[in-house]
Amino acid sequence: AKMDSIINKGEYISIGHKTYRNNGVVDGMLNLQPVTDTANLYSTQIGYKALPFTGKQFDTGKEISLAELKGKYVFIDFWGTWCGPCRAELPYLKKTYDALDKNKVIFIGVLNDDTYESLKPVLEKEGISWPQILSVPEDNIALLYNINSYPTNFLIDPQGRIIAKNLRGGMIDATLKELVK
Repeated sequence: AKMDSIINKGEYISIGHKTYRNNGVVDGMLNLQPVTDTANLYSTQIGYKALPFTGKQFDTGKEISLAELKGKYVFIDFWGTWCGPCRAELPYLKKTYDALDKNKVIFIGVLNDDTYESLKPVLEKEGISWPQILSVPEDNIALLYNINSYPTNFLIDPQGRIIAKNLRGGMIDATLKELVK
C-alpha cells in the first residue's frame, strides 16, 4: 500500500457511510470504534481537521498557535538540522516561500531533537526566515503529529483541514501556487 493510504492507529477509516477510529490490533483482531460526530474529528490524515498545537518560536519565544492561523494556508514542515533529506528540501522551500504572498500562506518549521545552537547557523546559511519551533516535551508537537520520519510536512487549508502531506521538491511550489492564484 502507498504510505498515504495506510490508516495508522488513532486514525479514521470510512466503510460505506460509517466512520471508525482505528484502535489498533487487540488480541489478534483489528479494533475499529464507531464514530458518530464526524464533523469535529482531528487527525493527521488528508481531509480531516489538523491537530491544534501551540509552540514557541525558537529565537523570539513568541507563541505560535495553529488556531490563530485560520484563514491562511499553513505549510508545516517537520525537519531536523541533522537530517540530510530535510536539508536537501530547504532550497525548494525557500524558493517557494520567497515567491508566495505571505498574507495567504504561512510556513512553520517544527524541529524535534534539535537545539538553538544547531538551528541558528543553518537558518542563516540557507537564508530561511519563516518561523521555527523547537518541539519540546511541554508542547511535543512532533509526538502529537506522530512524526516518525523526516522530513514530514502538511499543507492545511484556510478552514484548518489537511489538504496534502509529504510534498517534495517542485510539488511544494506547484501545489501552493495553484492554490493561491
